Amino acid sequence: MDSTTIQLTARRSITFTATPDQYGRCVYQVHGIGAFTIEPDPYAHIYDGHDRVQVTFGRVEGEHRWVRYEQLPDRPVVNRVTLYGASRFSPATINPASPYGWLSLQRDSGIRSVPDGTRRYTGQIVHALVRHWLGRDDHQELIALHRWHLAPERMRMHANQVDLLNVKLAELLKDLAKQHAAYAEQAAIRDRQPLDRRWTPDPTTREGQAILLLREQLAAVKAEHRELPGADVVPLLEQWLTAMNLTLLDR
Repeated sequence: MDSTTIQLTARRSITFTATPDQYGRCVYQVHGIGAFTIEPDPYAHIYDGHDRVQVTFGRVEGEHRWVRYEQLPDRPVVNRVTLYGASRFSPATINPASPYGWLSLQRDSGIRSVPDGTRRYTGQIVHALVRHWLGRDDHQELIALHRWHLAPERMRMHANQVDLLNVKLAELLKDLAKQHAAYAEQAAIRDRQPLDRRWTPDPTTREGQAILLLREQLAAVKAEHRELPGADVVPLLEQWLTAMNLTLLDR
């Protein structure tokens, strides 16, 4: 496997090999120091930080999993300090001259501080490796592989959130219906009209439940296709109309 040498400073350079894997990660084996595993931040989708990167100190192999506290092989030893865990950041925030604020480091023993010299040297190494990773010819392919392997777990997470939000939504709509009813009761005392509820589905009624179900189904279609294609929407509308004892008239 070919080695690459990068000059960090006038007096310091690193030599490494880079090995991509089938999960979209790339292991950088730095001669005399250890392994740095680079990949897109697995949790960036949660906070819309798709440009973020994760650098794990050690060699990560096998399927995606939480590895932050694993005793990984080939953990880097920088200035006789063994690094541990991982760091996540946006490449735009990298400042090799000041590795504070963007680079999270801790020792193998779990102590969350490292000597300044170790931090500066590690910041220079990480900066060089991330730049190399960003410039790889297969960079976009690695990102696509990474997303493909993580998609099932991310789908499960989002599905759980949808279930939780649906419960909250149903509770809020029930409370809303109660407030409408209370308003109508008070309005009747003063011979006033109740609030307009035409655009507020009532989850306590069959009609309201049907509208909310249709909304959920359409939202799922839009999430999958990023739009509402007619070929998918029409069958949903037909099912909904049938459930409401309505049919489309043939002409």
